[in-house]
Amino acid sequence: MARRLPLVGLETRVRRHMASTLHTIADRLEERMKENASLTDHSLKDLRALGYPYAARRPRNPHTPPYQVHSQTGPSAGDLHNAIRTNIINQYRIQVGVDETEAPYVKHVIYGTERMIARDFITGSFLELQKEFPQLWEQALKDIVIVTG
Repeated sequence: MARRLPLVGLETRVRRHMASTLHTIADRLEERMKENASLTDHSLKDLRALGYPYAARRPRNPHTPPYQVHSQTGPSAGDLHNAIRTNIINQYRIQVGVDETEAPYVKHVIYGTERMIARDFITGSFLELQKEFPQLWEQALKDIVIVTG
């Protein structure tokens, strides 16, 4: 009678759970980036009345965290919220970012210009969630090692 080997199936479980966890992290990051890039609490009229708080000459950013961005409307504004995408390279490599063909101005928002302060909502969103990632990986590893049934 053949002996059951303790590591049989481990590779398959590792691949499945790690890929699944990576997708979970990418989904959470995309969601948080969309939240941080689609504020609606101030209209362009409100921002004008506030004295252009994102102006580089006298920045008075009204938001905490300071990298949050308002949703813009108009023919040249593009839709930053809908330009945020998850790009699956393979099961172990996923990119979350902004499609610059849909929102070509995004680099000006992230890095700022000589007239506008930078608001890097991509890095900010990642740093907000970074504390959660180890727990997600730890749970995935527990799910791999502790097999029920």
